[in-house]
Amino acid sequence: MSVKSIPCPRRNYSLTAKEQELVDLLKSVPTLKEAGAQLGLKPATVYKRMENIRDKLGTKGLWDLIGRAV
Repeated sequence: MSVKSIPCPRRNYSLTAKEQELVDLLKSVPTLKEAGAQLGLKPATVYKRMENIRDKLGTKGLWDLIGRAV
């Protein structure tokens, strides 16, 4: 499976494959809890990844993040 990373416009980072996988899944599931369940992740892991993604992309919330990822 080929993973394409999202370049981060505000910073010089790219998302890891696992972060990208979470972002891609969030485009099709309604909640972080459901996304975590589908990926087999604990809620704390999902929230930590989301925090890392928001920091890397410079986004403020989930919808802002998904909007940039599309």
